[in-house]
Amino acid sequence: MKKITFAEFQKINFEGFKKINQNILKNNIKWWAHSGTLLGLIRDNKLIPWDDDIDMGMKLYDFRKNFKLLQNIASDANYILIDRKDYFGLDVARFIYKEKFIIKFENKEYISSPYIDVMLGIETKKISYLKRKLWFLINNLSFIYNSVWNPLPYFAWKFNKLKKIHWYEQLFIFIFRILFLPLILILPIQNYWLNKKAKKSGDKVSFYYNYDNLGIIYDVKNLLEKSFMGEKILISENYLEELNLRFKKWKELPAKNKQIPHHLFLTPNLDKFKDKYKIYPFIIK
Repeated sequence: MKKITFAEFQKINFEGFKKINQNILKNNIKWWAHSGTLLGLIRDNKLIPWDDDIDMGMKLYDFRKNFKLLQNIASDANYILIDRKDYFGLDVARFIYKEKFIIKFENKEYISSPYIDVMLGIETKKISYLKRKLWFLINNLSFIYNSVWNPLPYFAWKFNKLKKIHWYEQLFIFIFRILFLPLILILPIQNYWLNKKAKKSGDKVSFYYNYDNLGIIYDVKNLLEKSFMGEKILISENYLEELNLRFKKWKELPAKNKQIPHHLFLTPNLDKFKDKYKIYPFIIK
């Protein structure tokens, strides 16, 4: 497995993104930057130096309608396309680079593949507060089972720091999963609902996923075109509203101790654990 720096990791992902982006737009499919990628575009006109993924949005209708085409586009750029409906705990569709790397960031090493997240928007005219909270609750319950058939991570983010997951925490989560096993039905129920929503092609959409419960509605007919690191990219016409909702004091850089990647698959390159670490198609925060 090749060792690379974090800057090289970002470069590989952006070069892949350019190929995918150009082919998607060439085929008249609209997708747009949001979250950290939008912040980097507007504030810095580049990827945030510690951002470890690329965040895009797409209508669920367009995603399902063009799925085979998107798979081919991914393959041409040396990525695979993962559909969230096939995986427990995966809140997004994801382009995952076919090669894994050992990435060095501030004297720690991680194993990961570059990837591009695609949040899928469903037709939405108005989002009520209760509906947003319901989405948030359901998806967080589903996330508990994201690795129900796989070992739990030995390291994870706890209180914004990389911490070891102790045996008693592993045991508690395992018991919780057994006691509340019926929650495993959340995924097929969600997928049934999403399949119905995928048949609606309205241009005003929102993301229903767990962290994105801000009530943002994207008008896909009125996306703005921007130049980003030499690449044509689309963003919401209400991008300032989105940034103000999502990030506090977004015009300022965060404190140095918060300038760290939060989505790298937390698998330190330790020999005694090397057989236990695998890349799974979901985020471990």
